[in-house]
Amino acid sequence: MTRKFDASKSTDAKRFVREEHWLAVKAFLRRRDRVHHAKWRLAMLAGPEPAEEIACIRRHMPTAVVIAVDRDPECCRAATKAGADLVVHADLFKRPPLKELHGVDAINLDLCGSITRDVENAVDVYSAIVRRGVFMLTFSYGRDVVEQYDHGT
Repeated sequence: MTRKFDASKSTDAKRFVREEHWLAVKAFLRRRDRVHHAKWRLAMLAGPEPAEEIACIRRHMPTAVVIAVDRDPECCRAATKAGADLVVHADLFKRPPLKELHGVDAINLDLCGSITRDVENAVDVYSAIVRRGVFMLTFSYGRDVVEQYDHGT
């Protein structure tokens, strides 16, 4: 299978934004919980190249539990190899909310496509799961970053 996305597509701008997003998550969770570090549960889409994002999370929140989700078994294997604590093989857009995602403190959906009805439904479902946490949604494909912040309170 030819992949549209590989590590060469990530730009320094994308890396910068990723760092800023996870730093914002850390700052929010520290304020919310009044603690420096905790075993926060952080969920992300694995994608074909999850190592940089997992390393970023580990750098800023070393005690966090990283949950990687993807519908592609190759992406799940890559997330396992990159050090995710829990890897879930599932399509977030075709299944009801995953039990593994209940009780997460932050979810990052970094998408490469466009806004579809499935994406809109997923935003409603998964942003509700992190009512007191952080839901991040980006459409970046490694380059220009469009972002929406929803810090639930």
